[in-house]
Amino acid sequence: MSARIDVTGVPPTDRLELLREMMARTRIPLEIHPSDLDRFRAHSRIADLGDLGMQTTRGSSAAIVRTPKLAHDDAPPSLVIGLVSEGTSAIRHHGRHSVLRPGDITAYWSIDPYGLTFETDTVRHSFTISLDRLGLPASVLKAQLGSRVGEGSALQAIVSAHLAQLAVLAPRMTPAERRALEQPTIELIRALLASGIDDGRARGPLAETLELRIMTFLETHFDDPALDVAAVAHAHGISERYVQLLLARRNVSMGEWVRTRCLAAAAESLADPAQRLVTISAIAARWGFADHSHFTRSFRAVYGATPRAWREQRLGR
Repeated sequence: MSARIDVTGVPPTDRLELLREMMARTRIPLEIHPSDLDRFRAHSRIADLGDLGMQTTRGSSAAIVRTPKLAHDDAPPSLVIGLVSEGTSAIRHHGRHSVLRPGDITAYWSIDPYGLTFETDTVRHSFTISLDRLGLPASVLKAQLGSRVGEGSALQAIVSAHLAQLAVLAPRMTPAERRALEQPTIELIRALLASGIDDGRARGPLAETLELRIMTFLETHFDDPALDVAAVAHAHGISERYVQLLLARRNVSMGEWVRTRCLAAAAESLADPAQRLVTISAIAARWGFADHSHFTRSFRAVYGATPRAWREQRLGR
């Protein structure tokens, strides 16, 4: 399902009433309380990934509340992972208060009250999953509710980048594409939550998602000149030999994978009208090809055309 909720052009008094009716019918019913009705704005986009609910909300001057009464309703017990991508937001939940800035991730569940505030022009992505489907002990979740989950860790950066990109692209995906991303996304969320617990409860989820996390790490760092097997091993707390073993299971040669991914990024840049005036040499250097002749040979071997011919075909002479 994909849908939009936009009350920007509605008169302030009608805007609030309309939004309250909509929020009462969401997966987790909520109340909304504007702090300034004149500045209050709200725009939401919903795009479910199978059982994983996803909602992006841009809002100003409002608080969203799960009241004690609502926390005891008959909605399926669920966990919400919240990611702020613009502005600032704050959460009060389970005795904790956290201020969230771009890139921060927090967790809260529907069976206890919570409150979220949206400051000026704040964008927040929410991912909702049933507690049964998540499959983590309640004690693991309770320890992190209302806090900044995985703050400062490499895994948190990977999950944050994945969720932010997913929130942007999912509304344009087909239902089949969204369903295909459901399980990998849930596994990454499980791994992040489990990583904050220093005991045996974390081993299962972390081990199950290690290959996926390594591939996600490569995807988000492929243009880093310092990327090598040692960097991947250090980021995941494993040996270089184990990294090579996991990549071999996927028939992946790291050097070849990175080269192919950089060529794909260069091809996208060459076909981008906004980069029409950027020289081919500059684009090659941006994606790690210092030798122009080597870049041309590599590009032609993969795309069947020189970089110049590729650009002319895509942009027109």
